[in-house]
Order: sequence, then structure tokens, then C-alpha cells
Amino acid sequence: MHKISTLPKNCFVKKKELINKIRNLVESSDLVTALELLREQLRTDSESLNEVLTHRSNVSQLSKDFRKGLISHEQYSIKRNKISSSILLMIEGIDSKDIIKETGDLLIEKLQYENQKLIDKNAYLINLLNKVQYERQLEGLEILKNLQGYWLEIIFSDEQRQFSIGRFIYNEIKKEYEFNGINYKNSGKEFYEWNTIKMVSDFNKNRLYYLYSVIKFEAMNREDYGLGMVQIKPNNKGVWEIKKGFFTDAHEATTAKSFFVVKLEIVAKFLSFNESLDKEKNHRKLIKKIVENKDGIIQEFT
Repeated sequence: MHKISTLPKNCFVKKKELINKIRNLVESSDLVTALELLREQLRTDSESLNEVLTHRSNVSQLSKDFRKGLISHEQYSIKRNKISSSILLMIEGIDSKDIIKETGDLLIEKLQYENQKLIDKNAYLINLLNKVQYERQLEGLEILKNLQGYWLEIIFSDEQRQFSIGRFIYNEIKKEYEFNGINYKNSGKEFYEWNTIKMVSDFNKNRLYYLYSVIKFEAMNREDYGLGMVQIKPNNKGVWEIKKGFFTDAHEATTAKSFFVVKLEIVAKFLSFNESLDKEKNHRKLIKKIVENKDGIIQEFT
């Protein structure tokens, strides 16, 4: 003998109407509105409500992963289709007595409106973030532009090679900034030349990291590598300068060597050196004067 239901007749109409609306929303890829509508329509003690909340959480997490680039568009589509299929399967098993409210176009319109507000807010926040990042990038480029020129490195932990002359320059071919230079022996003779392979800027910590290649003048057929970092800071006039740093040469397999940095033109002026700094041969002349006056240089600029 069949059990006679005491539920109102329109309850079955309500379930059919709800399922049709949910199916239409899912098929039009509006999963958020579909799940919000289900959440609004189901009683709090309904077994299906937990499943609805789980699907809602999965949709939200999936969208976040896609925005962050953690998954490809293909993976996103596959996972979203699986969620859609699960929702369609779930609504067929909803019991009519679990539905507590009348469905209607007004509720759907409200949910779609609220959903659109969230989409608009997210779009605004994304545009704002992009603007901040763009302005920060422009600020960073201006900082790097200020660093262009020749710099003297005073190396603290190397008694044989205490000085290097580096040049911060924009490479027009690579469209990147580089810090290249020559390390000198205390005799004034060139020891090795370094050239930046890749530079990475960290303006949050005001640091520039650079991977470089090394070629010794006494062994031109061999290329080694190293890693360096320079700390940058604005002076009392607001002009950004390289202040200090460290480097590690792979071929020496030693701990990092720290150094202090000063504008080469300031050192030249201190030593009354008036020849052009744009000519490499004059660097050798200046280094000899620096070595001759190294105690005074170290005392003055470190």
C-alpha cells in the first residue's frame, strides 16, 4: 500500500520549477547564481544543503586558482564541467519537503544583480591593483635610471683585490639594466671582467640581484659565474644611489665578499683626477691613484 503524502500539491510544482531554473542557470554557466538560489530555497536541515555549500566553495576556489594562474584554461573548463554535472545530478535528488520558499524571477534577478555587483567590484580591485603595479614599475624604472654611471667598489675582505669599477647601464638590445665592470689587483692591473647575465629588482627591500659571467684576463678562454647583490638608497637630495653589496665568485668557492660603493666621479674629484671617466684607459690610471691613496679612500668613503 502506497503512503499518501500530506505535502501541499503546489510543493511538487515548486520543486519542478526550481529544478528547471537551476538547470537553465547551470547550462548558461551561471553556477554561482544557481547555487545561491539553491541555498536560499533549501531548509537548513536539508541533507542537500551541505552538498550545495560544498559545490559553492569548490566553484569559488576554482575561480581563485584560475585567476592566480595556478591552473590552465583547459583544466579550469574540465573541473567546472564536472561541478556542473554534479549539480544537475544533485538537484534530481532533492526532496520536495526540503524546499521552503516560492521560487520566482525576482529572486533570480536579485541574485544575478548581487553577483554582478561582486563581479564589478572584483574588476575594480583588479584594475586598481594593475594601476598600482604599473606605477610601481614606472617608479622602479626611474630609480634604475638614476643609478646609471660608473661606481667604485671598495671590497672589505680581499687584501689582494680591494677595488673594482662597475658601470650601471641600460642594455638597448636586451632592454634591461646591467651592472658590469672590472675587478683590479692592488697593483692596478685588471684581474677579471664581469658582465651581467640577468638582473632582478626587489624594490620592497631596495635590492638588485644579478647573475654574472666572469672572464679572467689571465685566462681568457675560460668563463666562470657569480652572484651579486647591491643595496640602493636615496641620498639626502632624494637621488637614488648604490650604497653597498656583496658578491660570490663561483670559481673561488668562498663565502660572499662585501663591498661599499661610491660614485666614481666623486672619488675622481677627491683625488683631483680630471681625465674623462668614459675612457677605459683612464680607469687604469685612476685605479693606480686609488691604490696609492687606498688608506685615505677607505677612510673617506666607508
